[in-house]
Amino acid sequence: MALVLYIPITTQNRGTNYEVELSAVRFLRTGSVANIQGLGSISSVRLERKLGELTEENMRKIKQALLFALDLMETSHE
Repeated sequence: MALVLYIPITTQNRGTNYEVELSAVRFLRTGSVANIQGLGSISSVRLERKLGELTEENMRKIKQALLFALDLMETSHE
């Protein structure tokens, strides 16, 4: 049984660095954000169907937020 990581999508934007506003998402009815703090895992057998795909720009912003949330941001060492 394989696990997949997921980030929940919500309409509640609290304006934190842990939320990424999603733009141009055709499969969502209203403006939404990806809640990075809600990162979790789920069994792949529980996934019923694919709803759609995020744009490359949305994925780039989510990856940046994940790096921030997991304290993996590179810092310059002078």
